[in-house]
Amino acid sequence: MKRKCKLMPYLRDGILLLIVFFSLGCASARVSIAEYGVLDIDSKQSSFKLPDYIINKKRPKIAVLPPSDNTQYKSCNLSAVAQEYLSQTLGGIAELAERSQLNAIMQELKFTAGLTGDVDLEKFAKLGREIDFVFVGSVVSAHIEARFREARRERMGKDVYYSPPSCSEEVRVGITWRIMDLSSLTTKKAFTMEGRVSTLSREVRSSSECKVIEPCGLLSQAVRRAVDNSEEDVMREFPVYGYIYKTMTKKNDPSKRIAFLNVGSNDGIKAGSRLEIVSFIEEKDPIKGITTLRSQVVGYCTISETDLQADKSICIISEESADQVFVGHAIRLKIEEGFFRKLQKIMSR
Repeated sequence: MKRKCKLMPYLRDGILLLIVFFSLGCASARVSIAEYGVLDIDSKQSSFKLPDYIINKKRPKIAVLPPSDNTQYKSCNLSAVAQEYLSQTLGGIAELAERSQLNAIMQELKFTAGLTGDVDLEKFAKLGREIDFVFVGSVVSAHIEARFREARRERMGKDVYYSPPSCSEEVRVGITWRIMDLSSLTTKKAFTMEGRVSTLSREVRSSSECKVIEPCGLLSQAVRRAVDNSEEDVMREFPVYGYIYKTMTKKNDPSKRIAFLNVGSNDGIKAGSRLEIVSFIEEKDPIKGITTLRSQVVGYCTISETDLQADKSICIISEESADQVFVGHAIRLKIEEGFFRKLQKIMSR
């Protein structure tokens, strides 16, 4: 035990160093606007037309259908739990279809909650014309396990310690989701959510007493954990968009440029946020006759502490792409998974 205690200061110092390291990595710079001016490059505009949803900062409207339940625990109503938790996650980044509208569409399509995960996208698109995306999915797995540990005696030095029989519980849940794009009637993204929940050991008299006490409650917690583990993956599919309405260049160094954006703290932008600068290219499917816009990253910028407002901000353009960024380019908040979030996800699986 003494050896373990000696390690604690080193472990604590290591954690503190990690916190400092990652905090410094997220630090944002300030800019002195007086050092910048409007040069020839700042009068140029991008060659493409921005989509209306970016100009108007329109959040996508999303419907979440209850997933089918392919497990033996249908009485736990995991389908409704998964729909509710995912809807809560999406509520902060998108406009959700009202429950009454969704129920009316489900009734028209004869969609039975919990029994089927598929839907006729063409009919759905006609019934929900204002809806941009729909989530369809399935609860594909749910496992419950009670682990019995026999009584044991352990010798530590001259002392002998006794541990009585104990029981712990663990549940695992797997959910598959597909994001369907109703404008193109195609799958935007498919992914699997996984969640695990375990309980602390409790004392029992024998293995016959080692049973899962509240399976539905634990399974519901595992569903929530699964959604939480995938929150950043979902957010990446619906990023915050805005655009550059003005640029300036440093008078004595043209490699240093700043962009003025129409997004701010109300849009989830923070000092130090890293944004992608994107252009759009039209692509036409000659078979379906559908024209879509494909985004292309042309550079990056970092939000400055200077003049960060509710609906406006200043972004420092990376020097590598300084001569490729113009007024009218779109910007997209890049969701990056932090170190501690990665560690949390690993520990929860």
